[in-house]
Amino acid sequence: MDKIKFTVFTLFVGFLSFGQKTEGRLSIRLRAGVNSEYVKDADNRSSGEYYPADGATSAARESNSFVTIGANYDFGKKDLKFSPGIWFTGTSVTLYNYDGGGAPRYDSRYDLSYLQIPLLFKYTSPKEITQKLKWYVSAGPQLGLKISENLYQKNGYGDYAHFWNMANQLKYNDDQRAQNGNFKQMALFNPFNASFMINPGMEFAISDKLVLFGGLTIDIGLTDIINPNLRFFNKNNRDGSGNSYTDKKLTELLTVRNNMVGIDLGVRF
Repeated sequence: MDKIKFTVFTLFVGFLSFGQKTEGRLSIRLRAGVNSEYVKDADNRSSGEYYPADGATSAARESNSFVTIGANYDFGKKDLKFSPGIWFTGTSVTLYNYDGGGAPRYDSRYDLSYLQIPLLFKYTSPKEITQKLKWYVSAGPQLGLKISENLYQKNGYGDYAHFWNMANQLKYNDDQRAQNGNFKQMALFNPFNASFMINPGMEFAISDKLVLFGGLTIDIGLTDIINPNLRFFNKNNRDGSGNSYTDKKLTELLTVRNNMVGIDLGVRF
């Protein structure tokens, strides 16, 4: 993990140095807002009826926040520019799970951090709205590399984290249920993430070399953030299929995507 953090820091510093030595404009930005995650449970039967289904899983009722700090570099001499970047994003995801049979409804929160590489195209209005004030819009895909994942264990959010226990081989509640199909500890969340971002906003030119900007960010998740290698395993055959065990991918039953909406503020040199 320390090597990953060092690599992230090196890439970020290198990107800043690259921006200062090449033609174009370098921008530093801060984003903050809400992660309104998308959750789809393909089968909400209880584990007593169909073992891998694991009851009903849904998104959090409360808001999950996110914050991003990063840099972009605008290539191009006219109004349409290519604007790649390197961003560091920290966010949280909360899942609610109810397994039926009068059991209580449990929730678990996970804190995640990503290194994101946005590949954006940016259009800036050639005409000023008022003196030194223009509008812009940028859009394009983002490719994310997960840096860390942690279970938040305060205020009851880690009391019953079944998916976390399963991924980490923690047999607190069920000797079999807390195992994945290959019997090895692995990450709960996908190491890669992709999204599509739209960012309309305004910019104000303090001088020819210094511009302030701000706008709305809408970041739509395209990929399931759950690790595709996780599998349910149960040798007691409670799925009613006649097989000697249950072996099913978690992503066949549960889809979770990050959808982020926030405010974007920054400065361009």
